[in-house]
Amino acid sequence: MKAGRDFFVLRFWRIALSMAAVTALGASAASAQSSRNQDAVTDLKSDAPIKRAVGVEGRLKSAFWTTGSERDLFDMRLMKETRRLARAPDAMKNTRVWIARADVSELPGEEILMQIRSPLTCGSLGCELLVISEATGDPRVLLRTIGDTIDAPAMDELVVNKGSSRQRSWKYSREQFQPFDDR
Repeated sequence: MKAGRDFFVLRFWRIALSMAAVTALGASAASAQSSRNQDAVTDLKSDAPIKRAVGVEGRLKSAFWTTGSERDLFDMRLMKETRRLARAPDAMKNTRVWIARADVSELPGEEILMQIRSPLTCGSLGCELLVISEATGDPRVLLRTIGDTIDAPAMDELVVNKGSSRQRSWKYSREQFQPFDDR
């Protein structure tokens, strides 16, 4: 009877140790990815004003990014992004918000372009990009995507990551930007 019990105890410890090893490997990989994303965002933490054009060509060539803050996320009622950043320790401290204004859709007035740069919103495809309209008085998200760059070759058209293999095109239709293939 003792030999049978020893077999089960030994088997239990082998399984427990195997599970601990797998968990540790997964945690170290996630930590390494977070560390890489953290380093990418830390480079952006200077308080110097940004003098970088939003777009390289088209309608956004004359628009420039300005530094925003997490308060801008609240003001634009971006609760999904705000909650996600608030749940992670120190995420807000390591978040940069860039804001620009440009008329990119048929709606009256200029739209607000936001890029949210943090370890939680940036990855290999770029950082979270938003196009927001205040034409009706309340902020309304017209486009939520991921990218490094954004251009507006014509009214109601946006191109994210222009010229790269990750290029995506969007056309304003039915109250929001819809994906379309322009290649």
